[in-house]
Amino acid sequence: MGIYTRARIPHGIIPCDVATLAGHSDEVVVCAWSPTCSLLASGVIGCLLWRILLFLDLISCLLVVQHPCYLYLSHDSTARIWTIIDGPCNSTLRGVVVLTHAEAFTVEDNGLAAICEVDWKGDGTLLATGSCTGETRIWTPDGALVSSFEEDMGHIVSLRWNQMGNSLLSCGSEKVVVWDINTAGSRQEFNFHTARILDADWQNNTSFATCSADRKIHVCQIGLNRPSKTFLGHRGNRTFCSSIEDYIFTSIFKSICALLEFCILFLGIITGNTAICKADEEVDNLLIENMLLQGEINGIRWSPAGGLLASCSDDASIKIWSMSYRSFVRDLRRHTREVYCIEWSPTGPTTDNPNLALLLASSSFDTTINVWDVEQGSPIYSLTRHRNIIYSIEFSPNGEFLASGSLDHWLFVWSVKDGRLIKSYYGGGGVSDISWNKSSDKIAVTYVNKIVCVLDLKM
Repeated sequence: MGIYTRARIPHGIIPCDVATLAGHSDEVVVCAWSPTCSLLASGVIGCLLWRILLFLDLISCLLVVQHPCYLYLSHDSTARIWTIIDGPCNSTLRGVVVLTHAEAFTVEDNGLAAICEVDWKGDGTLLATGSCTGETRIWTPDGALVSSFEEDMGHIVSLRWNQMGNSLLSCGSEKVVVWDINTAGSRQEFNFHTARILDADWQNNTSFATCSADRKIHVCQIGLNRPSKTFLGHRGNRTFCSSIEDYIFTSIFKSICALLEFCILFLGIITGNTAICKADEEVDNLLIENMLLQGEINGIRWSPAGGLLASCSDDASIKIWSMSYRSFVRDLRRHTREVYCIEWSPTGPTTDNPNLALLLASSSFDTTINVWDVEQGSPIYSLTRHRNIIYSIEFSPNGEFLASGSLDHWLFVWSVKDGRLIKSYYGGGGVSDISWNKSSDKIAVTYVNKIVCVLDLKM
């Protein structure tokens, strides 16, 4: 890890301002700072999973097939809580607590318990972790297991506490479950989508939204057995086999998936792992889904006040929705490829930064980031230094900075005020996730080379 000196990128973070947290034995893909103290949580997803994901992402870029099939194989089925000391990064780490999901599973399931989501309760007293098997666990900061929820819901794609901290939204690829923390049981199940669920987000303490590969957004209310609102407006981005080129590309993709199925079955047979043998059925299902359902809605985020909902899609657009209208109120278009991430700034009324304007940031497979004035429906500026897919963007809690991480190994920190690049760091692998600490002076970065870094920004 270190600064990539050959690239002409200014404001590099020097090595003495970087703490490397080693210990995970597989690719680290999620991290989250405690909202109240200097504790950092991280989780792994498994090296074979990640390499297959990246390989199929490359194929999907050629074929315009998004969200390729996942194979969950991890020998490090753990999350970790790192105690980060305030002050210089050369004395950052005090200790680490290891949280494991693996012991709850049978031999056949071993290796499928990779941690794909982590989220802290608002007061920092509990940490939720979600695995690729659909299990959700709740822990204390010192590593004591408080609750364990098991549900046949597919892999966890989103895990979020409500503001009150009495409900936990566990969004699996097949259905959504709201867990009641006080009774340690299921409060309600929601299964309204007809294809894979891809994201979920709370609007308030009892209402949330979900999005799916079926190109629908459902707004759900605890206590109701049907969506209180359904938004439609994102479109498919391409029709397969509309030309001879599409036919050739589709044939190549089918051949690759057939080869992948064979490899999965062969691996399951020689290892005796029946869970692996079952994975080829998911490959089939996802191939059919990718062929028929283009234009997936990749992410949704409610604004800090809960009045507006932003969504991003394979159709290269960001749409803004309001519960007062049936259709979108803004259609934001400037990206030329699939939009993968969106984030609202923690600014405006009801936030800790009421004097700063509310903004929306988006990142795309076109390797650019746009920062939007949603009220005007126009971009304020575009950030174009990345050279590969950007998988993570996040505003600092004080609303002054925006961090972005890409598969090009670069972490960039930008000034929100004018879009200037003010900090940069070149890691030893693709960036999978980033997270700011509560005081906006440190960033945690997870890399696909099994490393977590804490960067001291000193701004």
